[in-house]
Amino acid sequence: MPAKIQNATGKFSKYVIPWVSYSVMKYAIVDIETTGASAMGNGITEIAILLHDGRSVTEEFHTLVNPLMPIPSFITRLTGISNAMV
Repeated sequence: MPAKIQNATGKFSKYVIPWVSYSVMKYAIVDIETTGASAMGNGITEIAILLHDGRSVTEEFHTLVNPLMPIPSFITRLTGISNAMV
C-alpha cells in the first residue's frame, strides 16, 4: 500500500510505493503559472516541464503563454511574468 509523505511544512504530500525503485522510474514534473488562483476565468501564463530519470533532470521545457487577458499586478509581483513578456 502507498505511504503518504508530507514535507516539513505539512502542506504538500505524495504517495510513495515502498517496493518500487524510483531510481529507474522516469518522471515529468509540470509547473503551470496562471493569472489567478482558480481555473474559472483565468488564463495560463507559463508552462514548465522537467523530465527526471530518478537521479537528475534529463530534459527541460519552458514557455510563456499569452493568457489573452491582462495579468493582474499581484500575479506579476508573485511570478515575475508581466503583460509585456507574453
